[in-house]
Parts: sequence; C-alpha cells; structure tokens
Amino acid sequence: MDMLQSDVESVLREPARAELQNPRMRTQKTPEVQEELFGCSQVSPSGTPTRDGSSTQFVSELPVDPTDGAEYSFRHLTRKDVVQNNHSLHKYPAKFIPQIPQWALAYGDPKPHETILDPFCGSGTTLVEAGLRGSYAIGTDVSPLAVVITRAKTARITITESRVTALLDSILIRAGRLVAPISRDLVPDSQSHGLHETWSFWFRPSEMSLLLALRNAITTECGTDPELEQFLLACLSSIAKSCSFLNEDQIKVRFDKTKKLAEPLQAFQSFARDSLLKQIVLGRAYRRAGARFLTEKRCATSTGLPPKSVDRIITSPPYINAIDYSMAHKYNLFILGLLDPALFKAHCREYIGVTERAVRSQDLQTVPLIADDGVDPIINALWAQGTPTSRNRAFVIGQYFRGMRSAFEEFLRVLRPQGQFFFVVGETNRICGLTVETAALLSSIAQRLGFVVAQQFYHCLANRSSMRLNRSTTGGTVKREAIYIFRNKGA
Repeated sequence: MDMLQSDVESVLREPARAELQNPRMRTQKTPEVQEELFGCSQVSPSGTPTRDGSSTQFVSELPVDPTDGAEYSFRHLTRKDVVQNNHSLHKYPAKFIPQIPQWALAYGDPKPHETILDPFCGSGTTLVEAGLRGSYAIGTDVSPLAVVITRAKTARITITESRVTALLDSILIRAGRLVAPISRDLVPDSQSHGLHETWSFWFRPSEMSLLLALRNAITTECGTDPELEQFLLACLSSIAKSCSFLNEDQIKVRFDKTKKLAEPLQAFQSFARDSLLKQIVLGRAYRRAGARFLTEKRCATSTGLPPKSVDRIITSPPYINAIDYSMAHKYNLFILGLLDPALFKAHCREYIGVTERAVRSQDLQTVPLIADDGVDPIINALWAQGTPTSRNRAFVIGQYFRGMRSAFEEFLRVLRPQGQFFFVVGETNRICGLTVETAALLSSIAQRLGFVVAQQFYHCLANRSSMRLNRSTTGGTVKREAIYIFRNKGA
C-alpha cells in the first residue's frame, strides 16, 4: 500500500464495496462509540431504537420503514459519524446530516443508477451520498458558493500524493509573489479587488491580501483542471473566516475582537492537503460505483431538467426568516470572486425564504397575500399588527410560501410518475408572536398541487448549536423537522 492510501484511509472511512452495490446495507454502530457530540449517552445496540421514557426513539440510522408520526433522534451520533466522506469540507448553516439522505436513497426498492435531484443542494450532502450508490446526482442552488462546495465534494480527483505536495507548493510560491502588488492596491473601505467596501472591518489587510493572492494562484495553477480548481477554491473558502474577526460559531455576523487569526498560507496548505487526500479516496469510490454528477446555479423553481426525468427528489428547503445564507457567506463570495459587490442586494432576493434585510420599501406597499387559505390569514394577522417589523415579516412569509409553491410545481414536472419526493422541513416557526405551522402548510400546498403523502414522521434536532439554528427568544427555536415522503397522485 502506497503512502497516499495509508495516510488517507486512516482519516476517511471509505464505504465498503458491498454497501455501494447494495444501498440497504448499513455499517452498524457499536455501543462503545462515546464521542458525545450530540449529547446523549444512550446508544442503540445493533441500530435498533431505544427509549428514554419519552416518545423519542434514539437511533443511529432511520428504520427502513419508519413509523408514521414517530419522532427519531440522532443525538448519540459522533462527529466521526457525520463528517465521513469529506462532509466536513466546508461549514454550512443547517446542513443535512448524511444519515437522512442515506435512508431516503435506500427507501423502498431503489433501482441501480437512479436519477436523484436535490434542488436546495447547499453543501452537497445528498449528492455525495447518491454518488456513492452509483446514481446520477443532480444539485441546484441559488448560492454560487453552494455550487462550488458541492462540485468540490463530488470531484473525482486523480492526482498522486507527490503531485498534491508539488501543486500546493507551487500555489504558495505563486501566492507569495502576488501578495505584494495586491497589498499595494488593497484600499480599506473600498471595493478594490472585487471586495465589498465593509471588508476591512472584518479582515486585516495582511490576511486579506494573502487570501486574494491564494485565489489568483489557485486559478493560475489549476487553469486546465476545473475540478481541481473548484476543489481548492472550496478549501480556500473553508479557511477564510478563520483569518478574520468573524465569529465562526455564530450564524449571525458577530465581531470577535479576542480571536487569534489564522495565517492564510499555513491554514490553506494544511487544510487543502488533508482534504485533497480524502477527496482522492472518495473519488475512487465514485468511479467504482459509476456515479455521475451535475451541479448548477439555479433556483428550485426552474431546474432546467426534462419532464419526468427524476426518480427521487431528496431535499430540505430554507427555514423561514431563520438563516440568512447570503450574509453567512458574504465575504466568501467576494474572496472567491463569485459575486460582484454591486449585485449583492439583488442576490439576497434570489433566495426562497428571504430574510428581513432583503425586503425593500416597494415590497410593503400592499398586503402580500398569495391566494392560499392557510397562509393568507397569517399574513393578514402580521400586517394587522401594524409595525414595520410585522409587515416586513408578512412579506417574508408570503415570499417563502409563494416560492415553495412554485418549487413544488417544478418538482411535479420533473418527477417520474412512480418517483418519490423526500422532503425535510422545520415543523414550526415563531414570528412576531405567531406560531407558523410551516410543515403542515407546505404539505397542504403540495397535496393541492397533486402530491400525496405516503408517510410522515419527525427528526428531533438534538444539536441545534451544530445545526446553527440558535435564535432569539422572540423567534423561538426550531425543535424538530417533519420528514415527508410524497408521491405523485397520478402514479
């Protein structure tokens, strides 16, 4: 075994060939696993549910046939359980844990090489797991950063260990040569080098100059290998916040004046090397399984796919007014050169589930009703409160449910007649004192359009800190997700 294989396989638990060929097989978790990232000392022996006196069933994997209406929790899973297969390449708010798409891909009677779609692909968890089963895995997202991360995690990189070392050395040498002219031109409180004018509040010029130099060096050194370029840009994005005063443990933007900043060149070299070695092994597994991938920047309402071309849709939409993805990734977008700062506000409005900062005065001229008997009373109630905040939130709710209705119409269009739609969504949201039954309202909309609920149960969010769903006391906390299996009514 060469050094590459021995190094990598010690840090990446590569799925067994039998598991790739038979997605119903699972590696059993043992009771000895005790890294309590999810805060529960109970472990389910042999993958069977255990109880703690409540109605929640603690599991290491979802049952093949979940009980309708049951609540399942992964509280005892360890960090190792959820970051295998390079899932830890990049932080992403409220990302899927891989156990959910693993279950959805194995549910029912999966056929070889199915076409799988995640129209809110985020950091690519669904696509990674689908690829390991030999699927044609398609992801779309309105976030350019989500597209970069997903393409990185589905890359089939084939370079050798010696080439990894030489490539990273070349990038660092080139970055060292580029940093001086970048530093001379980098003006605080300006949009120089494609940055937003607020960059200098969060980054010192020394670190930002090196991050931009690394970006340009990656593009130059990997110009003939787009997969490798995307992967290394994702690595750069992953370490960027560690070189700033941004608090990395908060989804809302917070300045941490006590933070010890990482040195960009060292942080990138170390992280990129480890991540590349893992991805090389993951790429081997993709090739053995016969995986194919497609990731594009598109809205879930317009995937661009042919009618009736998808076997399974596996996805989780944004939470209403809970996570501002565009703000969470703002400086990553500019450092990688993915977005013109002048277009940032317009980009914020591309998302289904815009947050309050994206609402314009012209959006609040009339009551933002959407012609839905379940949603419109909530919009009216918020509007009637008469405050700028409540009317802002009324627009946010209307925009969210209108967008999701359009997305459901698109899902019906692209799903095969016998296809399945696995939908994971926060059960409720509390907005301006009102409880919004988000999951039930979305289910009703989906059913009116032509979906039928085959099954529905719950996932308890045991580690909301890890999920980055901590919210204010007025906003409440998303305690659990509803998981739906929808089918086409005409099937």
